[in-house]
Amino acid sequence: TARIIKRFLTSRSPRPPCIPKGGFRTSPNTTLLAWLCEEDVNYSVSKFDNRGFTGGLNYYRALDLYVSFTSLLKSYLQKIMVVMVLKKKSGYLEVIVYSLWKTN
Repeated sequence: TARIIKRFLTSRSPRPPCIPKGGFRTSPNTTLLAWLCEEDVNYSVSKFDNRGFTGGLNYYRALDLYVSFTSLLKSYLQKIMVVMVLKKKSGYLEVIVYSLWKTN
């Protein structure tokens, strides 16, 4: 499990991570990136060993239910109009945000 998670975290491929049917051809000792330490990998491995990927998959399993539920709440949502003003003050841009709340 640790080897697979290391490969996922250190991959530079833009494609989604996957495990080939025949497994990985080679099992090189993957070097971790500068921002990733062995503790982080061990934490991910321990969480995966406990629960697997069910949390991430459950979001997609319930996506239709989520969409239908939020469409019912559409009339109860508040619309927010935001005006953002930038002004230069002592060489820096200062951001001022005004929010105008409007209910349906």
